[in-house]
Amino acid sequence: MMEYFGNLVSAQRKNPQDDLISAMIADSAPGGGIESNELVANCVFLLWAGHETTKNLISGSVLALLRNPGQ
Repeated sequence: MMEYFGNLVSAQRKNPQDDLISAMIADSAPGGGIESNELVANCVFLLWAGHETTKNLISGSVLALLRNPGQ
């Protein structure tokens, strides 16, 4: 994941788009912003944070329905 996002951050630095990674790069001005390794770590964190919450929501919902089949 680190390699994938590292390549993506490098590509976005060369050709910014209208997306979150480009916005984070734009906010990381040289000498006072977010470094590339921090950008990559944030990208990995955002991916897994969204995955974990969705996984937990779905599994909790299925468990609740199994315990309450009438619902």
